[in-house]
Amino acid sequence: MKLISWNIAHRTSQQHHQAEALVGRSPDIICLQEVTPNTAEFFQSELANHDYRFVTTSFDGRMPNADDKRNRHLGVMTISRYDMSTIDQFEIPWKEKSLSTSVNLPSGSAEIHNIYVPPGSSNGWIKIETLEGVYRGLARESSRPRILCGDFNPPQRELPDGTVVTWGQRIRPDGTIRTMSRRFGGDGARWDKGERNILTGLAEYDLPDVYRALNGYEVEDQSWLLRNRGREFPRRFDHVFASTWLTAVECGYLHDWQTAGMSDHAPIEVRFDL
Repeated sequence: MKLISWNIAHRTSQQHHQAEALVGRSPDIICLQEVTPNTAEFFQSELANHDYRFVTTSFDGRMPNADDKRNRHLGVMTISRYDMSTIDQFEIPWKEKSLSTSVNLPSGSAEIHNIYVPPGSSNGWIKIETLEGVYRGLARESSRPRILCGDFNPPQRELPDGTVVTWGQRIRPDGTIRTMSRRFGGDGARWDKGERNILTGLAEYDLPDVYRALNGYEVEDQSWLLRNRGREFPRRFDHVFASTWLTAVECGYLHDWQTAGMSDHAPIEVRFDL
């Protein structure tokens, strides 16, 4: 089974190229973030011609306000070649940022959780409240395998020794790392914990970071680039966490799609040996 998770950056001018690229990789499950009701309608129509018969969006039953200045019109979408149905959502501030489904894989039923976490730089503590809600919903034993994927907007850095630096921490000029006492008017330690619980804490509940489990921390990679004053700051914001029972055998980023301008994010692709 192949899964692709991709923040398509609500680029309507690129949607035909995006759909063509997805069909070319022939994933069994597609999880998209930063989808609008209009782009969701396009992808549902376009991909139906390629055996993607099962589609659901986070807008189902609740239409966003297109005039909302906080990007509330951006949601997520899951597309599958396997039969699927929606299941209980996470308790998070903005419901349209998550979509949970039960998918009937050839090997049995599995949960797919598709998430778009609002960036903290523009939404403050909404980011951490979203991450906390996701963690509360998944920090438990499960009788069936699970996949959590999407655009999470942490971490700040990952070091070769396995150290994960969150946005609740500051890297000093001498290279030492400290947790901030305050972050956007709140507790810096809570911010650090909110990100860290997802990035590394879910491994305790059989949801390890697939990319790091397969590639280790010696490999430096990115799914989004911050460009500032002629410098580039690579960020690995897009992740897949999956139950070990699903046996992930390959995971990487499709940088060519990012370079081609289809999105400012590189998709993450995982192949499972069910």
